[in-house]
Amino acid sequence: MLKRINPEGIHPPAPIYCHVVEDTTRGIVYIAGQVGFTRDGLLAGDDMASQLRQLLANFDVILEELSLARADFVKRTVYVTDMDEYFTPEVRALMSAYFGATISCSSLAQVVRLFKPGVKIEIEAILHRP
Repeated sequence: MLKRINPEGIHPPAPIYCHVVEDTTRGIVYIAGQVGFTRDGLLAGDDMASQLRQLLANFDVILEELSLARADFVKRTVYVTDMDEYFTPEVRALMSAYFGATISCSSLAQVVRLFKPGVKIEIEAILHRP
């Protein structure tokens, strides 16, 4: 059975998708690409680090809503508009602090543009409910 979830603590999604789909039979949780939008749908800043900080806070809201932990991440896909900015010490430190305790699969891709001008990073994820 699929359960579709839009946690109240993050920005509302567009009408054509939801933030989370959980396969309750298999315990697999799919999180749609998250960006650095505040709860009000505003971009948290112009730089990748500010956007990433908000994006990770959004992940924490989702984890809390689903009673999951960071250790439950299985796979993440990271899309960035500037690989050099991604590899700055500040961005790397944020990623390491958030995901570093649990090793999971990861893909990283630089794209020409994300869905909205100014968005510099987007991360989608798959988690497993223990």
